Amino acid sequence: MIHRIHYVPLFALAALTVACGEAEPSGPADAGHATRDVGGSDGGRSDGGLAPAPTCIDAPRHLANELWGPLLVTCRGCHNDFGLAVETGTWELQWDADPNSLATNVAVLKAFGQMQVSESDTRSLLLSMASDSIPGRTHPGGRLIEPGGATYIALERLINEPFETCEGTPAGALFDSVVPLEPWKLLYKAQQVLTGHTPSLQALEAFEGAGSDLGSALDTLMEGEDFLGWVKATYKDLLLTDGPLGVNGNSIVYTAHLRGEEFPNRFYFYNADNGHPAAFSCCRLDSPRGCAPGVRGCCGVDDGSSAAYCAAGDKRIATDLSHEPLELIAHIVGNHLPLTEILTADYTMVNPFTAEVYDAKLYDESLRFTDRMNGDDWKPTRLFSQQNQGASYPAPNRIPLAGVVSSHAFMNRFRTTRTNLNRARARSVYKRFMGIDIGGLLEFTVTADDELPHNPTLDARTCRTCHAAMDPLAGAFRHWDHVGRIHHGAFWDICGVTDGHRNHDDKLCVRRTGYKGELLDETDSSQVNDALNWMMQHIASDRRFALRSVQTLLEGLTGIAGIKPPQDRQAANYDAHVLAYLRQQEDLANWAQQLIATGHRIRPLIKTIIQSPWFNAGQLSAAHPETMTALEFAQIGGHKNLTPERLHTRLIDVTGFPWRVESSVTGKDWLLRGTTFKILYGGIDGESVLTRAREPYPVMAAVARRMGNEMSCLAVAQDFAINDRSSRRLFPHLDHTMEPENDDGPLDEPVFRLNLQYLHYHILGERLAADSPQIDASYALLRSVWRRGVAAAASPLHERCRAVRDYYTGDRLTGGHTIIGNDQRFVLRSWMAVVTYLLSDAEFLLE
Repeated sequence: MIHRIHYVPLFALAALTVACGEAEPSGPADAGHATRDVGGSDGGRSDGGLAPAPTCIDAPRHLANELWGPLLVTCRGCHNDFGLAVETGTWELQWDADPNSLATNVAVLKAFGQMQVSESDTRSLLLSMASDSIPGRTHPGGRLIEPGGATYIALERLINEPFETCEGTPAGALFDSVVPLEPWKLLYKAQQVLTGHTPSLQALEAFEGAGSDLGSALDTLMEGEDFLGWVKATYKDLLLTDGPLGVNGNSIVYTAHLRGEEFPNRFYFYNADNGHPAAFSCCRLDSPRGCAPGVRGCCGVDDGSSAAYCAAGDKRIATDLSHEPLELIAHIVGNHLPLTEILTADYTMVNPFTAEVYDAKLYDESLRFTDRMNGDDWKPTRLFSQQNQGASYPAPNRIPLAGVVSSHAFMNRFRTTRTNLNRARARSVYKRFMGIDIGGLLEFTVTADDELPHNPTLDARTCRTCHAAMDPLAGAFRHWDHVGRIHHGAFWDICGVTDGHRNHDDKLCVRRTGYKGELLDETDSSQVNDALNWMMQHIASDRRFALRSVQTLLEGLTGIAGIKPPQDRQAANYDAHVLAYLRQQEDLANWAQQLIATGHRIRPLIKTIIQSPWFNAGQLSAAHPETMTALEFAQIGGHKNLTPERLHTRLIDVTGFPWRVESSVTGKDWLLRGTTFKILYGGIDGESVLTRAREPYPVMAAVARRMGNEMSCLAVAQDFAINDRSSRRLFPHLDHTMEPENDDGPLDEPVFRLNLQYLHYHILGERLAADSPQIDASYALLRSVWRRGVAAAASPLHERCRAVRDYYTGDRLTGGHTIIGNDQRFVLRSWMAVVTYLLSDAEFLLE
């Protein structure tokens, strides 16, 4: 008997990813090896219990296994090329962006480790500093290892002992037991992720008939608005653009944070009758900005079209401004431009509404919108200040832009304060565009009893570890204030001096603006005035930007976040965790190199990730338990819960309808609103909930169960009501008058099985034979529910399960449709049970 796993209360999490019992091999696995679905319910252990292959330990493997997480991750907090190592001139550990970083770090550690403390003290300088055991000389980082301890001995071995020479990389063989998906299934999965749509059976047959050319098929998928929608959704999570619009959601405050000297038209759309400022009201004919012919700033005529335009702008302007950076990213990707332009572009994107607020047409006469009501029409343009109040700009009145980080959305979402000096923004840039957690560089250990120097951020050991990296970048934001207004004059400075840099007996109060030791030329006015773009040019050319971009795309495709190195050598499954971490870092570093080599174009990289085991994992052949555990840490293949936004899109693709509170075009979508099920189903709001929950939990199961019931109720009758079978999404092979059996047994069984085959493919992506166990189970469910229904007393069909009116307009169904208002023979409700059964399946609910 085939048991399909569904969302049920208090289910076992490990069992969620099981599709249908024992899976048949679908790839080149050895016939004698046991196989299982990725993420199956066998607890990550194979039946074979194969012994691990003999392991060769070379110096990079020793470094990774024994030292990286337990010690060197901590060392790297100071000994990196962004902060203190640059200031103090000491040695630097290589970050992970280079495929050869392990070997590079071995060489660095050996060289420094073989240096003596002094001529008279022949001990290793590295070991002595790390153990803080040099008389009269204190290690700024304190004691990190105990002399004679396990980590001390492991570091000593790395410095002094010879190692084997091994073939391959430390985790190179981890994926040897992974069996890829069949080409059609990989295309099915990729199309759902990249476009939100399921390929038709005819399209799959054409794909297979043409030789299953996956590369060409993926190229086709990555053109058009659906793919760009995936790009924007991926970067929306990174930039948190759905955060607060102003104060407590007051969108006029959000727009007011545009500085009036630059954008006097910023209140253009706000209706004065609703308490907004009257001076720039769009449709007030008595507006001080005037409505005389040729005067800008007003609709010009009091007609219905202008009123509709103004009302639309009043409703959407703050949201459009917040989505501006996403549209810039979509423009860059859609036009095959280098991804580095998301940080370096000296232009932004405007639509007919934001262009009015920016008054962009004043400076860009080529900016033309054929339909001013089309808020989806975004065009690139530069921005200019209408009233230059003494600030110098790179060109006359041109506002200095640097991709998404200079956008009002980024500045307003990631704010600073007068005492913070844009450091919070610098930290956000490091985290979101370089994958560096500034707060994680060193544990903050200052206590109330500690004596702090006069300037802790510059001189205190714990403070300066982070500030040495943060402060030089923060200075590049000198022209923007706490809410993102352009600030005329000096960099905001707690020291209270005009140049923003010197105080306290001519000692640096904050660090000079620069990147990895290269300082901004404060004597060059053009460089100073465009400081943010100068900084972003440096960051975009850094390998860390490429590595972080790869991590963003991997998570967008699979839901797999970055694996952190384990630090407790005694933790359970430590070795397996290290193996998964190393393999991910190895692949990320190679992909970053590929991204750089292709001029930062993301489409070739996406194709590489999709065809890798991180995305393309169908089954696992038997392997040693430690390998299986490492694969579980890696979470290959994804198998994450769909985000609420993607589940919303998938429901529309499968059923033709969204899941809404009301059945109308203005109904509120359950999965897109934070006040309903968006947060409960693992979503984020960009403000207080910032991390998605991609693993299932009981509340999520309850939401999924309700969704399956309500969507089947809606979709079955509406689909059957379409007279043209070829236009239906669910029932192209039969009608609602066809009963599955009578007193003599099944009726039209081949036709029923044919439609069940179609449903299993359409909803779950399964291509099954008509007599397969899965189809048998669905067919048995249909007939069982029908028999129980017709045997019970007839009950009316719930009004939401009928097909009487158009779902969106509310108008009564007319030509091309059949009104379905009852279900006396229980056929509709029998099919609703089957559709609920399939919509509740893990294969539908998982990535």
